[in-house]
Amino acid sequence: MDFYNEQILYQTSTIKVFENHEIDEIIKLSKRINTEKAYISAADRQIEPNGRVDESVRISKIKWLNKSDDTLWIYKKIHQAFKTLNDDCYHFKLKGLESLQLTIYDGNEKGKYESHIDTTVLKIKNKKYIRKLSMSILLSDPENFSGGQLMVDRHGSDFIPEHKKGWAIVFPSFTRHRVFPVERGTRITLVAWAHGDFFV
Repeated sequence: MDFYNEQILYQTSTIKVFENHEIDEIIKLSKRINTEKAYISAADRQIEPNGRVDESVRISKIKWLNKSDDTLWIYKKIHQAFKTLNDDCYHFKLKGLESLQLTIYDGNEKGKYESHIDTTVLKIKNKKYIRKLSMSILLSDPENFSGGQLMVDRHGSDFIPEHKKGWAIVFPSFTRHRVFPVERGTRITLVAWAHGDFFV
């Protein structure tokens, strides 16, 4: 049983997950997957009454890397990264991972994602779980884009952790965060979420 702990609300961690050649393979795999326009729920006011997406909230494109024989090695590395940081920092009881989301922020579109949290309820095999940890892995070379910083709330102030290629930034899913507009180039990340039983 996990308890909501104010002390870890602002805990942000980093860990290296992928080498450059592994990132190249992920990008290669992603080219076989359809690209979708990213959006969030109507409850978050991105979908306007006429059905148009309100890009004042989020501008990006996504690809879903579902678990398969081709992607299993990716899931294993991400699972290990979550386990390492969870054992060291958070001590949440985690049950599994959702499908991985490759997110593309294009500087020509000023790609961004305004302040939000990732917490959501999942229903898996008639049982409800909640997102507990969020992970953002940078797949782009930082020299190839500008802007697009990931900002995580820390005690009510803006904290922008260093984000290196192949490295993950991890934080509790109930922590507010945002991605600033990309001004030049393309920022590509692989996003993962680990879920578990509800906090009490």
